[in-house]
Amino acid sequence: MTHMDVDLTPRTIRFGLDRRNATTITPTEYSCSRLVAEIADGWLGYHESVGSQPATTANRSSILRKLGRHLSRPEDSQLTLHGPGEMLTQRLHDWEQHLIASSGPTSRVPKKHGLMVRKYVLHYLASRRVKNELLQAWATAPNLDGQTRLDRPLDEFSNRERLTLERTSRAVVRQCEALLQTGRDLLAHGRDPRQHGWNEVPNVLWGLVNLPEGEIPYGQVELFTSATAATFLDEHGIISRSGQVPESHPLFSLLAPPDHYAIAVRVLLHLKTGWAPEETKNLQRTDIEYTDTHVLVRARKLRTPRTRTHSLPSAATDESPGWSAGDLIRRARRSYELAHTLAENEAFWVGSVRRARQATTVSGHRWLHHQNGPPVASIASLVATYGLDISEPYDLRRLRKTVKSARAVLLGTLAGAAGDDHTVEVFRNHYAHSTTVHAVSAATVRRVQEQTLSRAIGPVLIPGLASEITATVPAGPIRQVARDVAAESATDRQLSVSGCANPHAPPHREAGQVCMDAPSMCLRCPNAIVFTDHIPRLLAYRQILKELSNSLAPPQFAAVYGQQLANLTEILERFPDDTIAQAAGTPVRLHLPLNERASHR
Repeated sequence: MTHMDVDLTPRTIRFGLDRRNATTITPTEYSCSRLVAEIADGWLGYHESVGSQPATTANRSSILRKLGRHLSRPEDSQLTLHGPGEMLTQRLHDWEQHLIASSGPTSRVPKKHGLMVRKYVLHYLASRRVKNELLQAWATAPNLDGQTRLDRPLDEFSNRERLTLERTSRAVVRQCEALLQTGRDLLAHGRDPRQHGWNEVPNVLWGLVNLPEGEIPYGQVELFTSATAATFLDEHGIISRSGQVPESHPLFSLLAPPDHYAIAVRVLLHLKTGWAPEETKNLQRTDIEYTDTHVLVRARKLRTPRTRTHSLPSAATDESPGWSAGDLIRRARRSYELAHTLAENEAFWVGSVRRARQATTVSGHRWLHHQNGPPVASIASLVATYGLDISEPYDLRRLRKTVKSARAVLLGTLAGAAGDDHTVEVFRNHYAHSTTVHAVSAATVRRVQEQTLSRAIGPVLIPGLASEITATVPAGPIRQVARDVAAESATDRQLSVSGCANPHAPPHREAGQVCMDAPSMCLRCPNAIVFTDHIPRLLAYRQILKELSNSLAPPQFAAVYGQQLANLTEILERFPDDTIAQAAGTPVRLHLPLNERASHR
């Protein structure tokens, strides 16, 4: 098949559990059918080459449909990636302009779509060995707005922000649970308000739970007025008049948790586990099993479509609740107990309670609003309600990055940080750029550099006898060291293999201490100065090190003495052979440290 005879059959990608779902691109539905078919091949090929999940590949198909619908002129039927390229690049440019004009000023759609089509075109050109410099230049050029990077990747929350979220979420959980416990106590004393009146809170709560919707006279009961209810609750110390849970009528908060309770529990749960947001977002009651010591949670992760069962330790009781991940699930189950009883499906987060004017019902109870998904509250609403000083964006995924980054620091390996929910490569792409990992990596690199430099820096080499240097060099540190070396006694010569410019500033000890590392560390010390006088001692010390290498394991010897031997060898190579030969005939005795003396016979 040549490029003039393009395969126009539909391109299909299957995804979802057991690949039950499918997305199809049908080129013949568009005027530019040939171009759509070619880019569709690039679409499938690109995502296969980078290992995208089928669901991700299917999601990107909408980009091709938008492109196909826009290129609807009669002459667009001639567009192809095998053609000259002038007309095609102009039409692609027109499409990008259309995306920008039809999207909002803050929309990322033009950037995303333009970037992905460029990737598909590049993949097609490379895989089919199509040489088209104009198309190649367009595909490698920046997006129409000049930005190749969509935005900054999500970073973790700072430690201060993490603590703020944790403290606030715990306070919300305590507050809401106190309200619910008060509601249970009041409900236990409630009686049928049709017989005993609607002027007492216990009776009102009893009616809300037990009566059909049509028998609750919302408009005729004074306690259903938010101001009246808030005043009553405020007088009893249940909730402030200003309202800490503004989404719900104050009375309803005595029966079911408000939005902020759900997001607070989820924030705490994600800070404990590092799960992906969707693993708690769509949680079902049937996904949770409770034992005496653990809570088993069957969670679904979307990016890598898999279901995992997490075993969360939990020894908490109703009388003694805790804050571990398992404890949080138990606390939430107790808080949603009444809502679960009234709800018609198995959703764990029964949604949120709403004001009575909302008509959405669940099991006939207008006051309990149920959503087929998670509560509408988010970190953003938590921040706004409680005035938290938290950086944007307010995204639950940042909690996962916070936990992953901390885990990388604690475990010290990418494999450990990646854990069992994704690969090391995914960790590099999505988590290794976080501030904590960068900071720790920088500190690690700095320490390694310092260690390398300290090992690489050795003594200063000055050819000539110390007595001669004393007479020829001007006054200064070198002259003083040469004078000290020339005046050494026989005992002094046994204690060192070099002169020392500053014995009170050893690099391997704290400043101000007298150096106690000679002669073992002299050849790794920038304070050391070597004269020709030291060659006999250096030769003797080299022999000692060689004998030590025979008695120590190679890795151990390399770590402790390897750099000294390398520096020593380099120093000796700087002197003439006849000087070395003459020094080899001079017997020398060195006073060794105990560790070297024990190994040296």
